[in-house]
Amino acid sequence: MKIRFDIRKECYCFDLTRAVIFSAVFVAVAMLVGLFGGSTHTYTCLLLPRFALGRGLFVIFWTLFYISFGFALEIILSVNRCANREKAIYCFLLTVAAGYLWFPLFFGMGAFFLSFLLCSFVSILAFVSLKKLVRVNRFASIVMGIYFVWLLYCSALNFCIWILN
Repeated sequence: MKIRFDIRKECYCFDLTRAVIFSAVFVAVAMLVGLFGGSTHTYTCLLLPRFALGRGLFVIFWTLFYISFGFALEIILSVNRCANREKAIYCFLLTVAAGYLWFPLFFGMGAFFLSFLLCSFVSILAFVSLKKLVRVNRFASIVMGIYFVWLLYCSALNFCIWILN
């Protein structure tokens, strides 16, 4: 189902079916990484700082992020005239792909310091993606901005877990 609309002299042809497919792919990859990347049971056995969320909330937040990534990617792809679009797509996908690596590093290997470094690196990638996406599409940049803030929280949490354990 395609939805066509014009905003600020930019033409978008948003394909809802593709957005749902992209979201499903992002969620499926996350599920595969979770299935083969280690056990979240580790989280319940760790000493956690007071600001740590429960394990169930993490699942909800990450699922919502992966779904929103699918919609953001479709919106980025639907922008017809934008010189920065290709670089924004590359940064966006690199940020998401690097984020997938965190789970097996933290839960599978128990490498808390390395996972903190990776989370910090993904935060930097998210910031660079955010700067590129601002020039392409507002919704996609908002999604990446929220993800960036979330990654800052995750980095702080990961750092505290590394110190406490």
